[in-house]
Parts: sequence; structure tokens; C-alpha cells
Amino acid sequence: MTNPTPPLARIKDQARRMRTRTVAKGAPLSQAQALEKLARMLGHRDWNTLHAAASFTPEGAPAKTGDKLRLRYMGIEAEGRLRWVKEGAEQGYWQVAIDLTAPLPIPTAEGIDLTRRRLHADLDAKGISRERRSDGTPHLELLRGR
Repeated sequence: MTNPTPPLARIKDQARRMRTRTVAKGAPLSQAQALEKLARMLGHRDWNTLHAAASFTPEGAPAKTGDKLRLRYMGIEAEGRLRWVKEGAEQGYWQVAIDLTAPLPIPTAEGIDLTRRRLHADLDAKGISRERRSDGTPHLELLRGR
């Protein structure tokens, strides 16, 4: 994961501190301008996308909405962006949707062409799916620091 999104209260506090510093330097900045600048600094397109990423991620989830992810799905490494995350039906799991950076061809039986562009899964706090392959490995796992 890259560019983790801080909580909304901390983002707004950072924008206020940024305004205070710029006023002290003689270059006044509005709160809206500070929020837009801060959004770009955190790797988001604008304040609206930063706000969405900060607002719509449950506490304790394995990743935040909008995060760039490295993952392994069905044994294949890929990259994507977390589209949404919400609390799962089972305690300790989160439902996620991940938009893949590039279409991912999934190996299947001969003659079947299966390509994924978006993944849906239930992940635990470590980013590992509940669903397992026949050899016991998870269908999906988020790769961190590799």
C-alpha cells in the first residue's frame, strides 16, 4: 500500500496549520486552497477524492479507500486501487472491492478464458481473504513491504 490516508480530523488540522504557516510568511491561503494542496501532497487528485478516502474507511480495515495496493490473487501478483471497503457480515472481516491496474488473466481449465478487472473479497485485518484454494493458500492477500 502507498500513501495511507490519515483520518479526516487530522487532515483538516494539517490544513489549518498550513494556513497559519503561509499567513506568517505573508502568503495567505484559504482553507479550501490548503485542503486542495494537502490532497495533492497525499497523492489524491483533489479534496473530494481525499475526503472520500478518509471518510469511507471503517476503523481497523486492512486498507483505506483509494489506496494503491500490491496483491496476490490466485497465485498471481498484481496491482490495483481499493475502490471501497465496508464491515463484513462476519466479525473481523471487511468486504472490499479492488479495481485492478491491468486486466488479470486467471488460469483455469483448458478452453476457458477468465479475465478479472475488479476483485471482491472478505479480508481480515492482515489483508488475507477468508476463501482458500484447494492447497490451503488464500484466494487473495495484500502484499506489504515486499
